[in-house]
Amino acid sequence: IASALIVFGQILIAVFGDHTNVESLTLEEVRRQYSDISFRLFSMTMIFWFLFLAHMINNGSNNWQRFAWGVAGGSVTGFQNFVKDALALMQNYDDIQSFPAELYVLWFCGALFPLLGLLLLMQCMKRYDA
Repeated sequence: IASALIVFGQILIAVFGDHTNVESLTLEEVRRQYSDISFRLFSMTMIFWFLFLAHMINNGSNNWQRFAWGVAGGSVTGFQNFVKDALALMQNYDDIQSFPAELYVLWFCGALFPLLGLLLLMQCMKRYDA
């Protein structure tokens, strides 16, 4: 089942994921992108998804708990847009003194989400001896 869910997740990303290769973004483009309704809906959906997973981890049956632990790590790790946008935004600046504050937030989130995802996956493996 775990392998099927991984393949299903990869298919979802392949069909609905962002496949653009942006080499450079302006600060205004990044701001517009993160204030766009589609990103806000995605973020809200993910928040509700995480709340559902947290509920299943704490209150679900054993199978639901296993599912929720396994999926939670992958869901958190999936926020890779921050790294991509930070790299694209960085192309517009020559030195670190001119970096906007938003770039530091993108880098922070770009590091935080994958680390949290790995932490959740490690907790899952610890609990279920995977």
